[in-house]
Amino acid sequence: MAEVVLHNISKSFGNEAVIDNLSLTISSGELVVFVGPSGCGKSTLLRLIAGLEDLTGGDILLDGETVDLVPPAQRGIAMVFQSYALYPHMTVRENIAFGMKIAKENKAKISEKVQMAAAKLELTEHLEKLPKQLSGGQRQRVAIGRAIVRDPQVFLFDEPLSNLDASLRAATRLEIAKLHDNLPETTMIYVTHDQVEAMTLADRIVVLNKGFIEQVGTPTALYHSPLNLFVAKFIGTPAMNILPCKLEVPGVSSSSIQISSKSIEMQFETVSDQSGAEINLGVRPEHIRISDRKDALIVGKVEIVEALGEFTIIYVDCGFQAPIIAKLSGNLNISKGDCVHLNAEPQNMHLFDPNGKIYKRRSGINVSDTI
Repeated sequence: MAEVVLHNISKSFGNEAVIDNLSLTISSGELVVFVGPSGCGKSTLLRLIAGLEDLTGGDILLDGETVDLVPPAQRGIAMVFQSYALYPHMTVRENIAFGMKIAKENKAKISEKVQMAAAKLELTEHLEKLPKQLSGGQRQRVAIGRAIVRDPQVFLFDEPLSNLDASLRAATRLEIAKLHDNLPETTMIYVTHDQVEAMTLADRIVVLNKGFIEQVGTPTALYHSPLNLFVAKFIGTPAMNILPCKLEVPGVSSSSIQISSKSIEMQFETVSDQSGAEINLGVRPEHIRISDRKDALIVGKVEIVEALGEFTIIYVDCGFQAPIIAKLSGNLNISKGDCVHLNAEPQNMHLFDPNGKIYKRRSGINVSDTI
């Protein structure tokens, strides 16, 4: 088992800082997913851990030992890249065994480990095939198998499913989840742009932005309790709706917001000297509901309807900078151009201060009056 500790690490390319004084501890046997927009530093962070890039500052510890100057091949780390990087003239067996042959391990050990890896990845019947005879998902499993036989303490995955189509992504994602279950003592660090991969695979998610960590937590914690506006908008598909509003703080025990012509009393720990400030209200699409006119929080015209069978997604122009997205159950009799009244349960609302930080909730919130 291997704990990975990143202690105040930094990485610059010339004068540009890509990672800036970042600290993180990844527990032994944990599967942690790095997510963030393009250019946030997540792949660079993975390469630093692997030893493929040199640190500008800080230290990386593996199982308590500093590995800053340890060559990549001696770190006990295996990396699976976005591209399969298989040798086309070698069979699956030869591809999986290649690294062990280069290390001059004995043939019996090589054969045993290849069979073990193939069984775990359901590749046994494909061992004598060439890569061109395999599906994309099977090729990616071969690349994973090549990493498994090295008995790594840490697995690094750099967007391993991004080259696959939707069905193969789902199947291979399941294989990686099974691999994590079958290797409970192996630490895994996974980089992806894909929300579904992050939410379904991770023990914890690390949200990165411009070389900094915005939030670390379980998928459920990040989804339901984002610490700031960036995380709220980044985690979740479709993204959280953000509605501009004005904060009023009439007293110590309560505050209210005004949105359109609606006033809502809310039990959040707001700050009295921010009264009158322009802030933001966040509501997830699945928490938006069609309401009666008298109970509506906002009113708008439907721009787009996506009927997906299990649910219907509508995009509603309510006069804000971006349309309001509502994810509604089942097939609904709603068409483009319809006028709809929308609301949300108060307990599903989030408030963000002028700097984008979340206001902590008190005991609850109550609607004080309606249109």
